[in-house]
Amino acid sequence: SLSPTSFSDIFINRCGVDLILPIFAQWGMTFENEEEMIDLPEKSIIILHESLIRSEEAQRTFDEAHGIEIISFLLLSAKKKNIVFSLYKSLYNLYSKLSDKQLKVHLFEDILTNIDIWINSLGDDHLKIIRNWKQYLFPNSMEIVGEDRSFKWAINLMRIYYYYNNCEPEIQRERPEGLDIVS
Repeated sequence: SLSPTSFSDIFINRCGVDLILPIFAQWGMTFENEEEMIDLPEKSIIILHESLIRSEEAQRTFDEAHGIEIISFLLLSAKKKNIVFSLYKSLYNLYSKLSDKQLKVHLFEDILTNIDIWINSLGDDHLKIIRNWKQYLFPNSMEIVGEDRSFKWAINLMRIYYYYNNCEPEIQRERPEGLDIVS
């Protein structure tokens, strides 16, 4: 006898994981009573995670649909209150479970190490993200680091965001609120 096909199998194999991308554009959406769905960012990542870890084919087609690049674009325009360490950690956990090499590269470059996203987090969360880079992300991703995330890239980040004195105002940008770069 044939077993019934599950909803998730039909969704992933017939419709495609990229069908969930509009959820990421709805993070600031409110109900009729002006109340915001505060757990939508977390639920979006859970749906993405559960959809992508089901198969390498799902990962490949999501990458071909430029899913990571689209999410990166949407994260850049998201409210700062949504750019938190728990979001980064969920995306890092997804990254660690992916098997498609190209999708991993895009997640690494376009989201996980995209300073223009994470610079919008508050000081404590931002430090946690940078510590994760140092302790886990970069040491476990040496095959991906390459030229796009070179030593020169790190030095440029330090000049632009992690300066001691504002002596290069033409390139230096505002840092996260409460970020202590001295200690």
